[in-house]
Amino acid sequence: MEEDEKYYWLQAKLLNGYPKGQKLETNPIGWNIREKAFKILKNEVFEFDKLCKGDKELEFSIKERAPWINIAILEYNKYKNYFNPDSIIQSRIKEYCSPNKPYYTLWCAAFVHWCFQEAGYSKIHSGNWLGAYQFKSENWKEGESCEAFVGAVIVFNFSHVAFIIGQTKDKNKYVYLGGNQGGSAGKRSISVNAISKTSNTFWITKPKSYIISKEEKELPLLEASGKDLTYDDTH
Repeated sequence: MEEDEKYYWLQAKLLNGYPKGQKLETNPIGWNIREKAFKILKNEVFEFDKLCKGDKELEFSIKERAPWINIAILEYNKYKNYFNPDSIIQSRIKEYCSPNKPYYTLWCAAFVHWCFQEAGYSKIHSGNWLGAYQFKSENWKEGESCEAFVGAVIVFNFSHVAFIIGQTKDKNKYVYLGGNQGGSAGKRSISVNAISKTSNTFWITKPKSYIISKEEKELPLLEASGKDLTYDDTH
């Protein structure tokens, strides 16, 4: 980016001109306005000053996130357009629940548990029965309360559980992704929603063994509708 600034300066000289015989010694004509516009584009639009430290770019790749949230987002991108009882999502729900825990109509906790297992957390929950409340810190032997981060478990007091993936663009709400969400009862899917950060209707937890990184606490700004949730390498 610093090199780009130098080449932008040279391009401005070619486009706007410069005093005769002073190819490198003086700024191009109108440089003050062009430089101001460049800095707005650089730091306010592309947030270079926030995303980079000196000449070293910070890693904001999905690969650096908690491994289970990578799994959850992949599932969202595959199945967000299918609603229970459609056969495609129904067969997937059965995989989340497993033959031993066939809670096909109450599968939010099964989805969370499955994402942990797929990410290599095979012993994430020791309970024989799996429900949303089992992920509250007082009920989750392997878990503990924590602050919000990308991948944190959010448990609602109306018996639902999901993952925090970001915040709304006004920074007033947490955006969360989970199974058995959206639509009417009996016709739900993997979707995203948002809840006010000041609400007293939820708890935030994580596996005790997981250490939260500084970057994970920087919640990306998202639309609650989920239209920004392609999650390639940009968040």
